[in-house]
Amino acid sequence: MKTLESKIENPKSAVDLNADKISEIVQEKLGNIFNASGISSCENTRIEGVKGNGPDPVFHIQNRDTAYALKIFSHSTNQNHFRANLKFNQLASENEIPVAPLVHSDADSKILPAPWILWKWVPGQLLFRMETNKERSATAEKVGKALRNMHAIEVSGFGWPTADDEWAFENASGACDFFAKRIRNLTEKGGRAFSDEELREIFSLTAESEELRSFENPRLLHGDITGGNVVVSNVDSLTFVDPGEIVAGDSMADLGYSQTTMLRSTFRDGVWNGYTENNPLSLGEEIRFKKWRLLRQCVVACNAVLNKNKNAQKYIEDVLTFLEEVRK
Repeated sequence: MKTLESKIENPKSAVDLNADKISEIVQEKLGNIFNASGISSCENTRIEGVKGNGPDPVFHIQNRDTAYALKIFSHSTNQNHFRANLKFNQLASENEIPVAPLVHSDADSKILPAPWILWKWVPGQLLFRMETNKERSATAEKVGKALRNMHAIEVSGFGWPTADDEWAFENASGACDFFAKRIRNLTEKGGRAFSDEELREIFSLTAESEELRSFENPRLLHGDITGGNVVVSNVDSLTFVDPGEIVAGDSMADLGYSQTTMLRSTFRDGVWNGYTENNPLSLGEEIRFKKWRLLRQCVVACNAVLNKNKNAQKYIEDVLTFLEEVRK
């Protein structure tokens, strides 16, 4: 298995950006960012808003009559997520999956001490903010159909691209281990949602199972398919934004995540109906789906416990419900 090179090109100047200072730094460097992108900036270029309170925010920037989305990958010097975004954008656009037009990307730390990507801003509203359940449900069905098309795109590996534009994992076991490790890390940090015995059984039935680890047909994934990562334009078209870190692997990992209960039931049901309407899951897909849904729900529950989310107990109970379904 290839070892991922995760340092960026200029590691000495690469540092985590304090979340409180990101906006200030971006505002100061706007001119440099646009110049590097081949765009002539004007005096009143301005930040219209910021999506996300975490360490990888997306800035809405207005420059003359054109709006842009600037994402800063400031969580660490690890470029996995940065490269995953670029590869997802490339493969999706080449295969007519709707994504934001990419303008420029940079990872050499000469302008910002973290990798960044600039896209054309996609006007519209996020799916989860649509006014009625009927609208959200109908649009989620379209998401399910588009996700099925995305999962028809074959790739040659698993995970995210490396510095050599290969894939981080040669087989499905790498992605399984990735999520198992995340659960263990969350547990160690204080997100203990399950006993050691329960975790052993969950891992035995999911990340350590032959069904998931032996999967051999990796496809393009979104990796973080939620109602907050789908933009709905005024003409009722969809655009996928903000993919996750793992963008290549088992399509049932994507579908499984879309059915975790931190997402609204209207979104879950709509995606499921759109995904399966013309192509019901095969027996093998159904088995892998249930295992991936369980594993991803376990991550959700551990995150919720760590962050003292009010729904943590419900998410734990849902894990146990999914566990019972996998046991059958």
